[in-house]
Formats: sequence, C-alpha cells, structure tokens
Amino acid sequence: MKWLFSKLLPRKRETAPEVERLIRLFEDGAFQASLVPSVVREKFINGPSVDEVPNAFGEFGLTLTNPIPVNGSLGELIYLSSLQYGGRTKILFHRLGSFNAIDIYETVTVDGSEWSILYFDCYHARRSRKSPKGYSLVRGDRSSYGLYGVNHLVPNFPAGLTNGVSAFTTRILGRPMTPHALKDAEATIRFVRPKDHLRRRDEIEIEAARRPGTYSEVAEIILGLALREADGMFPAYREEIGKFLRERGMLNGIRLAVYEHPSLKVAFTACIAATWYCSVLATFGSYDAGILANELRHKIKSVAEGPMQDLFEDIFNSALKAAAPSLQASAAGGTPTPAFGIADVLMSSVALPDDPAEPVDDKLREDLILRFHEPFHHRSDEVFELSIKYALEGEKPVTHS
Repeated sequence: MKWLFSKLLPRKRETAPEVERLIRLFEDGAFQASLVPSVVREKFINGPSVDEVPNAFGEFGLTLTNPIPVNGSLGELIYLSSLQYGGRTKILFHRLGSFNAIDIYETVTVDGSEWSILYFDCYHARRSRKSPKGYSLVRGDRSSYGLYGVNHLVPNFPAGLTNGVSAFTTRILGRPMTPHALKDAEATIRFVRPKDHLRRRDEIEIEAARRPGTYSEVAEIILGLALREADGMFPAYREEIGKFLRERGMLNGIRLAVYEHPSLKVAFTACIAATWYCSVLATFGSYDAGILANELRHKIKSVAEGPMQDLFEDIFNSALKAAAPSLQASAAGGTPTPAFGIADVLMSSVALPDDPAEPVDDKLREDLILRFHEPFHHRSDEVFELSIKYALEGEKPVTHS
C-alpha cells in the first residue's frame, strides 16, 4: 500500500497538470460537466441559462424562494468559492442538505465575522453571474482560484473542512489542493455562531422534508440509483479502459476476450453497488446503517442472474473486503476513501487478468488504478439526501439467509 500513501500525501509543489485542471474547473463549463456522470449531467446541461430563476421572489440567494441558479453541485462549489463578502473576504461553506430540490449551504467568512445561509437551484446550464446582497463575484483572477468548501455536511463546520476539501480535490484534480486561507482560518480562528444565525438555521427545518420509509423501501431506492449510475457510466468507462490497454499494446489475448465479454459490465456494476453499500455504512447512524445495509445486501443478490450471479457476488464481496479499512478509518473520524481498493478489485479480477504473454507489473497496476478509481468514491451527497428525506421506522433488525 506504500504507493497509495505516496499518491495521497501532499507534495511540496503543485504540478502544472493539476493547476491546469483547477483553472479549467473554474473557467471551462464543458470540462466541469465532464467530471460528473452522464445521468447527473443531463439533469442540468439542458436547463435554462439564467442569472435569476424566473418568477422567484425574496432576497436573491438568501431565501428559499429565490435560489441561485447554477450548473450542478460542482457549479455550487465554484460559485461559492468565487464569492467574497464585502468585496474582499473569502467565505467557507458546507452543504446542510436540501428542501424541495433546493440545496442549502451554511457559510462563514474566513475571519469568522459573518455567518449566512445561501440557497441554490442546481438544474441550470450555467452559473449565475449575479451575487447575493453583501457579496460580490470574483471572475478571471486565477490567483484566487481554489475550493473553500464542500457539497456535503461537515458536522463540526468549519472544523474538519480542510480535510473535506483535501479529499475532494484529490478525487477531481489528482492531489490535495487546499487554499492556504482555508487552512490558516481553521487553525487560527475561533468560530462562534451568533444566536440569530443559530435560530435561523433551526428555522430551516430540513427535517420537515422527511417522510416515513421502511428499510426495504430505502434499500430498493439505493439499489436503483446504483444500477442506473452503472448503466450511465459504464460505456465511457469501458472505452477508457480499452484505450489505456490499446495504447500499451495489451488489448489482446485474455484481456481482449474479457474486455469484449458481458462480464466486464457485471463486475463494474458490482463495484458500483459496493460503493453505494459502503456509503450507507459511512453516512447513516450505526443502528440504521446496519439494518439498511443488510436489506441492501439481500436485494443486491437478485441483480445478476444465471452464470453471472456468482461473478457478481464474488466481485461485490471482494470490493467490500478491500474497502473495509476505509470504513474503519471513517468510524475513527478519518476520511473514507474506498475507491482505490474497489478499483483494484475490478482491475485485478476483470480488466487485468493474468496473461503469461503480457505480465502486469506493479507500476502498470498502480497507473491503471489511479486513472480509473474515480467512479468508486463515496456517494455521500446522494446517501445523505436519503438520510434526511426518509425517517426509517417500523422494522426490527433482521437477518436474511
């Protein structure tokens, strides 16, 4: 595992490709859209291109009835990271949840002086060029580029935000790229929420969006999300694996047979299902997670049929075993990163079978896993949405045979 730690530990200098990806993230809408699965991208890429939602009312961005239009969850991050309070002060942020498809973010200036709640509608073709009252948008200043928050809940916000941004930028940029202002603020500022802000946050009443749901029902929803995601992501993922092997003269023999066989998609789907399963364990409370995961495992057994069922279950169980250390780190307060282990299972079992004519060395395996691990990171946003949408009830722990 030494190679994994060497890739995750921060380096002393930022390399040009990573800086270029950061610049493109802020300036290139098409590149930004390419970083999300097609099933997600289609939800916003064809949406209206506006600076303010039509027929909205109330203070722009500061009320649920007048959310800021942006292009997806990445659009939210870029918009918020481009905001300054009072024309000069960066803000830190995390996502509290959503209400009726409107995303809700809590923000605070890096000096801890101003707290706020901002609302977003992410189903639009581009980010709004309008800023909420008291804020301004910084555009074109590449020296200011950097992500100052995340699109999921940080329980002790802003404590822990640096780790969250580090993990997120590792996934999308290839290595941790955390702004110094964020790290300095978390290390030196004593952040205290004012009483009026606390009252306002309580009044959001995210819990009002919850409705009763059985463990079986929510497990069925999670499985459906996983299968749809696998269907949407697999064609491009398969093509990229083929390109990787073809460029190295390795798409032949056993690998070519596996590449062209339906088993590749079965294995990929099993790994995506394992990713969602891990996300359930890491996101829900321990009691609910245990029952829900048991229901999910039971339903997953019915995904593949006939001769492919054994392959599916073997890959799924191997992926869970590989992800176990990440879940232990999550329980201990660390950042769960099951993607590398799950990707390794897929590559070892299907994409890189042993071929005496074309042996695979550790460096090649490392390069391939680093390139193709992205689909197997936690689905924290989606699972968190379910955790606040459904009030699980009416069942006792059960064990399926």
